[in-house]
Amino acid sequence: MGLPLGTAEPILPTLPAVVARVVAVYASEDHTPARVVAVLETDPPIASRVLRLANSPYYGFGGRVETLSRATVLLGAAAVQAVALGVGLLRAWGGGAVPGAVEGVWVHSYLCALGCRYLGRRLPRGNGLGSPDALFLAGLLHDVGKIWFLTRDPAGYAGALGEAAGAPLRLAEGQRFGQDHAAAGGELATAWGLPARLIALIRHHHGPALRAELAADARVLAAANGAAGGEGELAPELPEGLAADLAAELLHRRPEAEGFFRTIA
Repeated sequence: MGLPLGTAEPILPTLPAVVARVVAVYASEDHTPARVVAVLETDPPIASRVLRLANSPYYGFGGRVETLSRATVLLGAAAVQAVALGVGLLRAWGGGAVPGAVEGVWVHSYLCALGCRYLGRRLPRGNGLGSPDALFLAGLLHDVGKIWFLTRDPAGYAGALGEAAGAPLRLAEGQRFGQDHAAAGGELATAWGLPARLIALIRHHHGPALRAELAADARVLAAANGAAGGEGELAPELPEGLAADLAAELLHRRPEAEGFFRTIA
Protein backbone atom coordinates (compact mmCIF):
# COMPACT_ATOMS: atom_id res chain seq x y z
CA MET A 1 0.00 0.00 0.00
CA GLY A 2 3.01 2.28 -0.01
CA LEU A 3 4.41 4.50 2.70
CA PRO A 4 2.26 5.61 5.63
CA LEU A 5 0.30 8.78 5.13
CA GLY A 6 1.70 11.88 6.78
CA THR A 7 2.66 11.96 10.43
CA ALA A 8 0.17 14.68 11.35
CA GLU A 9 -2.80 13.49 13.35
CA PRO A 10 -5.74 13.18 10.93
CA ILE A 11 -8.76 15.35 11.56
CA LEU A 12 -11.78 13.28 12.46
CA PRO A 13 -14.73 13.96 10.16
CA THR A 14 -17.63 15.45 12.07
CA LEU A 15 -21.08 13.94 11.97
CA PRO A 16 -23.41 16.49 10.34
CA ALA A 17 -25.45 18.22 13.02
CA VAL A 18 -28.77 17.04 11.65
CA VAL A 19 -27.58 13.43 11.59
CA ALA A 20 -26.40 13.68 15.18
CA ARG A 21 -29.78 15.10 16.13
CA VAL A 22 -31.64 12.26 14.38
CA VAL A 23 -29.58 9.69 16.29
CA ALA A 24 -30.07 11.60 19.55
CA VAL A 25 -33.84 11.84 19.09
CA TYR A 26 -34.15 8.11 18.52
CA ALA A 27 -31.88 7.43 21.50
CA SER A 28 -34.23 9.32 23.81
CA GLU A 29 -36.92 7.30 25.52
CA ASP A 30 -39.66 9.81 24.69
CA HIS A 31 -39.07 10.22 20.95
CA THR A 32 -42.13 10.73 18.79
CA PRO A 33 -42.67 10.82 15.01
CA ALA A 34 -43.30 14.56 15.27
CA ARG A 35 -39.90 15.15 16.87
CA VAL A 36 -38.18 13.04 14.23
CA VAL A 37 -39.94 14.88 11.41
CA ALA A 38 -39.04 18.26 12.91
CA VAL A 39 -35.36 17.33 12.72
CA LEU A 40 -35.57 15.81 9.23
CA GLU A 41 -37.34 18.88 7.84
CA THR A 42 -34.23 20.96 8.59
CA ASP A 43 -32.31 18.95 5.98
CA PRO A 44 -34.30 18.61 2.73
CA PRO A 45 -31.84 16.20 1.04
CA ILE A 46 -32.11 13.72 3.91
CA ALA A 47 -35.87 14.20 4.17
CA SER A 48 -36.35 13.59 0.45
CA ARG A 49 -34.33 10.39 0.64
CA VAL A 50 -36.38 9.11 3.56
CA LEU A 51 -39.46 9.60 1.39
CA ARG A 52 -37.73 7.98 -1.57
CA LEU A 53 -36.82 4.92 0.49
CA ALA A 54 -40.37 4.60 1.80
CA ASN A 55 -41.62 4.60 -1.78
CA SER A 56 -39.04 2.11 -3.05
CA PRO A 57 -40.35 -1.28 -4.18
CA TYR A 58 -38.44 -3.08 -1.43
CA TYR A 59 -40.78 -1.87 1.30
CA GLY A 60 -44.02 -2.76 -0.43
CA PHE A 61 -45.94 0.38 0.48
CA GLY A 62 -47.15 0.75 -3.09
CA GLY A 63 -45.41 4.06 -3.85
CA ARG A 64 -48.11 6.00 -2.03
CA VAL A 65 -46.20 7.43 0.92
CA GLU A 66 -46.61 11.17 0.53
CA THR A 67 -45.73 12.62 3.92
CA LEU A 68 -42.53 12.53 5.93
CA SER A 69 -44.49 11.65 9.06
CA ARG A 70 -45.97 8.53 7.49
CA ALA A 71 -42.60 7.58 5.98
CA THR A 72 -40.81 7.67 9.35
CA VAL A 73 -43.51 5.54 10.98
CA LEU A 74 -43.56 2.96 8.19
CA LEU A 75 -39.76 2.70 7.84
CA GLY A 76 -39.01 2.59 11.55
CA ALA A 77 -36.13 3.95 13.58
CA ALA A 78 -33.34 1.82 12.11
CA ALA A 79 -34.06 2.61 8.45
CA VAL A 80 -34.50 6.36 9.06
CA GLN A 81 -31.22 6.52 10.97
CA ALA A 82 -29.55 4.50 8.21
CA VAL A 83 -30.63 7.05 5.60
CA ALA A 84 -29.45 9.99 7.71
CA LEU A 85 -26.09 8.36 8.47
CA GLY A 86 -25.59 7.27 4.87
CA VAL A 87 -26.36 10.66 3.36
CA GLY A 88 -24.27 12.40 6.00
CA LEU A 89 -21.21 10.24 5.42
CA LEU A 90 -21.45 10.42 1.62
CA ARG A 91 -21.27 14.21 1.81
CA ALA A 92 -17.51 13.77 2.04
CA TRP A 93 -17.61 13.48 -1.76
CA GLY A 94 -19.32 16.85 -2.13
CA GLY A 95 -22.09 15.62 -4.39
CA GLY A 96 -19.64 14.24 -6.93
CA ALA A 97 -19.35 10.69 -8.17
CA VAL A 98 -18.90 8.25 -5.32
CA PRO A 99 -16.10 5.69 -5.91
CA GLY A 100 -17.21 2.14 -6.59
CA ALA A 101 -15.31 0.93 -3.53
CA VAL A 102 -17.55 3.08 -1.34
CA GLU A 103 -20.63 1.49 -2.86
CA GLY A 104 -19.17 -1.95 -2.16
CA VAL A 105 -18.60 -1.11 1.50
CA TRP A 106 -22.09 0.34 1.90
CA VAL A 107 -23.88 -2.55 0.20
CA HIS A 108 -21.98 -5.01 2.37
CA SER A 109 -22.70 -2.96 5.49
CA TYR A 110 -26.42 -2.74 4.75
CA LEU A 111 -26.56 -6.49 4.10
CA CYS A 112 -24.74 -7.06 7.38
CA ALA A 113 -27.27 -4.79 9.11
CA LEU A 114 -30.16 -6.78 7.65
CA GLY A 115 -28.48 -9.99 8.80
CA CYS A 116 -27.99 -8.63 12.32
CA ARG A 117 -31.63 -7.64 12.57
CA TYR A 118 -32.74 -11.01 11.15
CA LEU A 119 -30.71 -12.91 13.74
CA GLY A 120 -31.88 -10.56 16.47
CA ARG A 121 -35.46 -11.51 15.64
CA ARG A 122 -34.78 -15.23 15.28
CA LEU A 123 -32.58 -15.84 18.31
CA PRO A 124 -34.09 -16.09 21.81
CA ARG A 125 -33.82 -12.91 23.85
CA GLY A 126 -31.66 -12.99 26.91
CA ASN A 127 -27.95 -13.29 27.66
CA GLY A 128 -27.62 -9.58 26.98
CA LEU A 129 -28.76 -9.69 23.34
CA GLY A 130 -29.59 -6.19 22.12
CA SER A 131 -32.73 -5.15 20.29
CA PRO A 132 -33.03 -5.93 16.57
CA ASP A 133 -32.82 -2.22 15.73
CA ALA A 134 -29.66 -1.75 17.83
CA LEU A 135 -28.11 -4.78 16.13
CA PHE A 136 -29.06 -3.31 12.74
CA LEU A 137 -27.11 -0.12 13.47
CA ALA A 138 -24.10 -2.13 14.64
CA GLY A 139 -24.11 -3.99 11.33
CA LEU A 140 -24.59 -0.79 9.35
CA LEU A 141 -21.67 1.00 10.99
CA HIS A 142 -19.23 -1.82 11.69
CA ASP A 143 -17.08 -0.91 8.65
CA VAL A 144 -17.41 2.86 8.90
CA GLY A 145 -13.64 3.03 9.37
CA LYS A 146 -13.28 1.83 5.77
CA ILE A 147 -15.40 4.76 4.59
CA TRP A 148 -13.08 7.13 6.46
CA PHE A 149 -9.99 5.52 4.93
CA LEU A 150 -11.56 5.90 1.48
CA THR A 151 -11.93 9.65 2.05
CA ARG A 152 -8.27 9.91 3.15
CA ASP A 153 -6.71 7.85 0.35
CA PRO A 154 -9.37 7.04 -2.26
CA ALA A 155 -7.26 5.36 -4.91
CA GLY A 156 -4.71 3.67 -2.66
CA TYR A 157 -7.20 2.25 -0.20
CA ALA A 158 -9.63 1.17 -2.92
CA GLY A 159 -6.75 -0.79 -4.41
CA ALA A 160 -5.99 -2.36 -1.05
CA LEU A 161 -9.60 -3.45 -0.66
CA GLY A 162 -9.38 -5.19 -4.00
CA GLU A 163 -6.16 -6.98 -3.13
CA ALA A 164 -6.53 -8.13 0.47
CA ALA A 165 -9.08 -9.08 3.10
CA GLY A 166 -9.14 -10.23 6.68
CA ALA A 167 -5.93 -10.00 8.70
CA PRO A 168 -3.69 -9.01 5.72
CA LEU A 169 -5.93 -6.02 5.00
CA ARG A 170 -5.93 -4.92 8.63
CA LEU A 171 -2.13 -5.23 8.76
CA ALA A 172 -1.85 -3.06 5.64
CA GLU A 173 -4.27 -0.52 7.16
CA GLY A 174 -2.12 -0.32 10.28
CA GLN A 175 0.99 0.29 8.22
CA ARG A 176 -0.63 3.04 6.16
CA PHE A 177 -3.01 4.72 8.61
CA GLY A 178 -1.61 3.76 12.00
CA GLN A 179 -4.68 1.71 12.89
CA ASP A 180 -7.05 -0.75 11.27
CA HIS A 181 -10.59 0.04 10.14
CA ALA A 182 -12.17 -1.37 13.31
CA ALA A 183 -10.12 0.90 15.58
CA ALA A 184 -10.74 3.85 13.25
CA GLY A 185 -14.47 3.16 13.27
CA GLY A 186 -14.49 3.06 17.06
CA GLU A 187 -12.63 6.37 17.14
CA LEU A 188 -15.19 7.94 14.81
CA ALA A 189 -18.14 6.57 16.77
CA THR A 190 -16.65 7.92 20.00
CA ALA A 191 -16.11 11.37 18.50
CA TRP A 192 -19.71 11.36 17.27
CA GLY A 193 -21.09 10.56 20.72
CA LEU A 194 -22.72 7.28 19.67
CA PRO A 195 -23.80 4.85 22.41
CA ALA A 196 -20.98 3.07 24.25
CA ARG A 197 -22.38 -0.35 23.34
CA LEU A 198 -22.33 0.51 19.64
CA ILE A 199 -18.80 1.93 19.88
CA ALA A 200 -17.51 -1.28 21.46
CA LEU A 201 -19.09 -3.49 18.79
CA ILE A 202 -17.61 -1.39 15.98
CA ARG A 203 -14.16 -1.28 17.60
CA HIS A 204 -13.99 -4.98 18.36
CA HIS A 205 -15.88 -6.64 15.51
CA HIS A 206 -12.68 -8.49 14.58
CA GLY A 207 -11.75 -9.18 18.21
CA PRO A 208 -10.61 -9.44 20.89
CA ALA A 209 -13.57 -11.00 22.65
CA LEU A 210 -15.82 -8.46 24.31
CA ARG A 211 -16.92 -8.43 27.92
CA ALA A 212 -19.68 -10.85 28.82
CA GLU A 213 -22.61 -8.45 28.49
CA LEU A 214 -21.71 -7.72 24.85
CA ALA A 215 -20.78 -11.24 23.81
CA ALA A 216 -24.21 -12.11 22.39
CA ASP A 217 -24.30 -8.97 20.23
CA ALA A 218 -20.72 -9.59 19.07
CA ARG A 219 -21.59 -13.13 17.99
CA VAL A 220 -24.58 -11.88 16.00
CA LEU A 221 -22.47 -9.17 14.31
CA ALA A 222 -19.71 -11.65 13.47
CA ALA A 223 -22.17 -14.16 12.03
CA ALA A 224 -23.99 -11.55 9.95
CA ASN A 225 -20.71 -10.05 8.74
CA GLY A 226 -19.49 -13.42 7.56
CA ALA A 227 -22.80 -14.27 5.89
CA ALA A 228 -22.74 -10.91 4.09
CA GLY A 229 -19.33 -11.70 2.61
CA GLY A 230 -17.15 -9.90 5.14
CA GLU A 231 -14.03 -11.07 6.89
CA GLY A 232 -15.51 -13.46 9.42
CA GLU A 233 -12.60 -15.08 11.23
CA LEU A 234 -14.54 -14.79 14.48
CA ALA A 235 -17.88 -15.85 13.02
CA PRO A 236 -19.51 -18.37 15.36
CA GLU A 237 -21.23 -21.52 14.23
CA LEU A 238 -24.97 -21.01 13.85
CA PRO A 239 -27.44 -23.89 14.02
CA GLU A 240 -27.51 -25.45 10.56
CA GLY A 241 -31.08 -24.45 9.81
CA LEU A 242 -30.56 -20.86 10.97
CA ALA A 243 -27.34 -20.50 8.99
CA ALA A 244 -29.10 -21.65 5.82
CA ASP A 245 -32.05 -19.34 6.49
CA LEU A 246 -29.69 -16.38 7.02
CA ALA A 247 -27.86 -17.08 3.77
CA ALA A 248 -31.15 -17.30 1.87
CA GLU A 249 -32.43 -14.11 3.51
CA LEU A 250 -29.37 -12.09 2.51
CA LEU A 251 -29.37 -13.47 -1.02
CA HIS A 252 -33.02 -12.47 -1.37
CA ARG A 253 -32.43 -9.01 0.06
CA ARG A 254 -29.26 -8.06 -1.78
CA PRO A 255 -31.25 -5.99 -4.32
CA GLU A 256 -32.66 -4.06 -1.36
CA ALA A 257 -29.13 -3.30 -0.13
CA GLU A 258 -28.14 -2.09 -3.59
CA GLY A 259 -31.34 -0.05 -3.78
CA PHE A 260 -30.57 1.53 -0.41
CA PHE A 261 -27.22 2.76 -1.71
CA ARG A 262 -28.87 4.26 -4.80
CA THR A 263 -31.30 6.03 -2.47
CA ILE A 264 -28.64 7.72 -0.37
CA ALA A 265 -26.05 8.39 -3.10
